[in-house]
Amino acid sequence: MERIYLTGDLGLMRSDGCLEYIGRKDFQVKISGYRIEVSEIEMALLDLVGIKKAVVLAREDPPGYQRLVAYIVPVQGRAPAIPDLRRFLKAKLPEYMVPSTFVFLDALPLTPNGKVDRRALPALDQGRPEVETTFVAPQNALEVHLSRIWEKVLGIEPIGVRDNFFELGGHSLLAMGVLAQIEKQFGKNLPLAILFQAPTVEQLASILRQKGRSTSPSLVIPLQPLGSKPPFFCHGASLDMALHVDTDQPFYGLQPHGQDGRQAPSTIEEMAADYLKEIRTIQPEGPYFLGGYSFGGIVAFEMAQQLQKQGQKVALLVLIDPASPSSDLAVNTSFGYEIYQHLSNLVRLGNREKLTYVLERVKWRLDEINRKIKMMVCRFYLGIDRRVPFNLRMFYFFEASRHATQEYVPQIYPGRIIFLKAEKSSLEWHRLAAEGLETHEVPGRHLELLRAPHAQVLGENLRSCFEQAQATCASFTFSLRKRTEEADSER
Repeated sequence: MERIYLTGDLGLMRSDGCLEYIGRKDFQVKISGYRIEVSEIEMALLDLVGIKKAVVLAREDPPGYQRLVAYIVPVQGRAPAIPDLRRFLKAKLPEYMVPSTFVFLDALPLTPNGKVDRRALPALDQGRPEVETTFVAPQNALEVHLSRIWEKVLGIEPIGVRDNFFELGGHSLLAMGVLAQIEKQFGKNLPLAILFQAPTVEQLASILRQKGRSTSPSLVIPLQPLGSKPPFFCHGASLDMALHVDTDQPFYGLQPHGQDGRQAPSTIEEMAADYLKEIRTIQPEGPYFLGGYSFGGIVAFEMAQQLQKQGQKVALLVLIDPASPSSDLAVNTSFGYEIYQHLSNLVRLGNREKLTYVLERVKWRLDEINRKIKMMVCRFYLGIDRRVPFNLRMFYFFEASRHATQEYVPQIYPGRIIFLKAEKSSLEWHRLAAEGLETHEVPGRHLELLRAPHAQVLGENLRSCFEQAQATCASFTFSLRKRTEEADSER
């Protein structure tokens, strides 16, 4: 009788018949939609001088906020400072893979057979971690409320009013939790970019105190609003990217639809029209400088199309490793066709491969059912005129984007497109640029482009693009001061 044991090891069958080991299934975690191999984080930590051993786990503490925790055994007398650890990892890994918390241990707990006993690793210390600022207690009721929100989301006590949210282990996903709580308690819907501009309780309290501040969220976020040059509007931009362009270059990010929990437009065309409505309150006439990263590349492409049809000049369209423009994503997914495909595949497999195939397909089907249930919950809230719950907003954004992309039928763009391509990315946009596709490869993979050190290289490429485009429209002048005065007079 043949027996099959599931070891939990993951591997690939190469074309030469050899198996390539790629890790352990039980060491993979999923946080906010990202599948993470914690061994990659552990290996990055071990590259840092002063670290002897490292183990990374996903913990849900406080409930509802899952985060990565790194347990570190330092070399005696050479333990690195936590701010240095974060800076080191941010330079090597995408944001979602940087642990929120670091715990130093004298030794890692071991099982009787000498392996790391991950279950025996200590619970988190809720105390204030090592940061570069001196603790300053809240000075008024508003700062007390904001400090408590941060403590709840970050799982840290106490938090000073001058502590930087990101130095405490915060990231964009946890920032959304903070903003959701602010909306609930104060009735103010602030954009995600606010926490990048005001990353301390003291600064955020100052913004909330401003009289007459609109509570309706803007789709256009000023990441670097100063400068006399034509502004650059970019969907999916990061603050790191904006900081590495010319200081005289206004740079605006476009906030994704659906991340505030409101109903997202169902088509790319509607999304683009929404953005253009706000963009033209900042810059009424062209020439326009547009860009987009990932899904935002498709949106920026459609924005440029609509501006051209309105008789406006688009001087620059930069697509930063954009999603595929292909609309032919629909496949025959009828139940009968799926059964036929699975049976055809199973016939060609041996007994062990059959079990693996079935288990993988069952898991995929369960994930698909889970996705549909989540989408039903989102539609229920929107149907009763309520916002999508915070813990489903990122999921809702991805689903709305995926659906809109599948329905989009791109037309040939009557101009030139600048294409900044990441490593190991496909190139499918050449057929859509009537005046050609100018391609530049930038270092880093897709999810790494907007973080240091790749963001700096990306910023340098953008500067070059801006200079070339500005040379073609040298007669254009853009007065930020005039726009600012007009905006202030309207408030």
